[in-house]
Amino acid sequence: MLNAHLLDQNFVSALKHSWDKAAIWPGCVDGYEEGISHKSYGQCLVGALATWAKHPHLDIVAGIAKDESTPEGVWHFQLRDKGNPIDVTWDQFARGAHFEEANDKLIATESILNDDSLEPRLRIIFDNLKKQGIEMPSPVQIIERAKTHLKL
Repeated sequence: MLNAHLLDQNFVSALKHSWDKAAIWPGCVDGYEEGISHKSYGQCLVGALATWAKHPHLDIVAGIAKDESTPEGVWHFQLRDKGNPIDVTWDQFARGAHFEEANDKLIATESILNDDSLEPRLRIIFDNLKKQGIEMPSPVQIIERAKTHLKL
């Protein structure tokens, strides 16, 4: 995790135990390799939304993550706290990876936040967090709040 020290440490610990391959973004499923891929692989949006639900002062940032295995980049979501990036799934990328904020966050987020798979994937993470002792709101409520926050 990138800058996890800026988050509530009980939440960070619980999130590390809440990743679930059933919550991987459908577009990333083909790239997941059991036993090789990081546990947070393909879960940047659900991880960012779960973190944002518990830390609502943060900003959600959409962009492209690039590393040696994905030089053209892939859609990625992270958070910001007063200019500091916070990325709960950054460990899925190779050393030396970098993040480029999307120029048009509407294009970057509208179809993703309206995807039918988001709510059940977010529910998996929220349920796993609850098993770790972290109470979470309704996934639907967080998705709607994110749409408002991002002005979609």
